[in-house]
Amino acid sequence: MRCGRIYTNFETVPIYANPEEKIHGAGLILEKSAISLAFDVSQLHTLKLEVIEDNERVINFHKRMGFEEEGRLREFVFKDGRWKDVIVMGMIKKGSVLEQPL
Repeated sequence: MRCGRIYTNFETVPIYANPEEKIHGAGLILEKSAISLAFDVSQLHTLKLEVIEDNERVINFHKRMGFEEEGRLREFVFKDGRWKDVIVMGMIKKGSVLEQPL
């Protein structure tokens, strides 16, 4: 029996904007930099992220950048006195997202 080769190229890089700093466009700069680092420098094929279900502002921002919801981790974190889902979002390399208008 012959087995195919399994390719894994996995990196975990947490990125957070400092809530104390009010720099207009900081999130956009961070997101574009992360996408470029993942696809252009590290040559990854996919990029994933996780966000807590009630953070609609961040979910919508990631969607505008090209991420799609791929799944949920049900009742995965305990925050504000209750269990919350974590949404897994992802993007597959298909050309440069950095060249697309928002």
